[in-house]
Amino acid sequence: MSRSDKAIASALVALSSVVDDSQLPALCDKALALLSKSGSGDMHGFIGSVVSVMEKSGQIVSAELITPTGSVGTARKASMIAALEKKFSKSVLLTEKADTSLLGGARLRIGDDLYDCSLRGDLQQLALL
Repeated sequence: MSRSDKAIASALVALSSVVDDSQLPALCDKALALLSKSGSGDMHGFIGSVVSVMEKSGQIVSAELITPTGSVGTARKASMIAALEKKFSKSVLLTEKADTSLLGGARLRIGDDLYDCSLRGDLQQLALL
């Protein structure tokens, strides 16, 4: 990701907090046009930069849900996001990741914190007793 791409991402985040929601689609279109002019083809990197800037500015909380299959279903994911948004009083970006070494359950990573509700974690805790 180039320095100009990071600057565009930072500007987009800064503007998103002061413009009306109805203006956001046009704002995003302008940012994408600037990105293509800069010659960047790395959209994933750009989106990652936007998320990073939003996390650092305290606008969102990023969380990673780790399950054996990598998916918990739309309804369950929506209820988890709602609960996390209530807890943190911020928008939550929840991504899902598969870890086939988990026997069941899930792990939730938020920043440096890991909440382990997996069967493997429960078995490891029993082994410590």
